[in-house]
Amino acid sequence: MAAMFSDSLKVDIANNYIFSGFMFDKLNRLEKIGIITSFIIGLPIGLSTIALTLFAPTAISGEGLPIMGLVAIYGKAILGLIAAFIFALWIAGKAIAKDLQNGESLLRTSFMYSLTVNKIIWAVFIVFTIAQNFGLLSLLFLVPPIIAFFISVALTTITIGLLICWIVKLRMNTILRSLNS
Repeated sequence: MAAMFSDSLKVDIANNYIFSGFMFDKLNRLEKIGIITSFIIGLPIGLSTIALTLFAPTAISGEGLPIMGLVAIYGKAILGLIAAFIFALWIAGKAIAKDLQNGESLLRTSFMYSLTVNKIIWAVFIVFTIAQNFGLLSLLFLVPPIIAFFISVALTTITIGLLICWIVKLRMNTILRSLNS
């Protein structure tokens, strides 16, 4: 099935449809599929994960002090992370279509998707953390986000990232088959 996908794309490129309106429309539609799927699946799961991570210490201890500490240290960084997350889903969703069109494997596409999203959100989080907590302790406050970056990339590559990429691949194959027949 993957060979059929890349063969049909090679035929379109070989026939120079890449610059015509037909191929341009297909590329736009395929990129939109990646972006929309990324938002529909990634946004609720990502925002839920952020909320659960924020409220987990309070749920475990039963007291409000842990959440006050987290908000005091990372409050603005959390807001920056949420805004960056929406932007990152759009960028990474668009890249899914390009990677799959280039014949990349599903696991590699998922890894690149997860790496792109996490690179953007954790970079913004770290910048906001440094800006909010400038001083000697700011280096100490950077340890949890750096650890979270590596854990997030590893876990999302084999879970939600893989699911999103698989759904995008299925939808892209369906559209390409219908357009080529």
